[in-house]
Amino acid sequence: MRDDTKRHFLDCRSLAETAITWVVASVMFILPAALAAIVLRFVFELPETYSRLLPFGLWLLSISGMWLWFVRIGRGWREPRLAAKEFFYFQISAAIFVFMLAPGVLWGEAVSPVNEIRSFLAALFVMINLAYVTLAWGIHLKLPARILVGLVLNIAVALASVWRH
Repeated sequence: MRDDTKRHFLDCRSLAETAITWVVASVMFILPAALAAIVLRFVFELPETYSRLLPFGLWLLSISGMWLWFVRIGRGWREPRLAAKEFFYFQISAAIFVFMLAPGVLWGEAVSPVNEIRSFLAALFVMINLAYVTLAWGIHLKLPARILVGLVLNIAVALASVWRH
């Protein structure tokens, strides 16, 4: 693919969209990496160390390459596209949503699937926050303080939700 074609398909409108796209793709790439580990282990009978490290390395290489690609696209933006206000609203609503799933856990009444869903969502929201901050750092954009406060809030809620788990 040519660079202008890649830009057309992957040039998200804002840094927030880019961060969410990167995290969703990273999570989606985990399943093929796990399948590759199974195939390498049982079909090709590679040692366990290689069958686990090779797919993980390819997964890490693919998401690192995607990060570099998004940074390159972001540096080509004429004006910064932070969407800081919208992303801050996302941070607050994500923290509230994970916190709303926590009361049953605090009193020991929540069932195991709720705990797993809460932990998954907390990890996903922290990943999106970290992706936003690292992409902004890579593109050399200045972040407002409220984004960093939202990052700390989401990490605190995620840790609190896992603490009792």
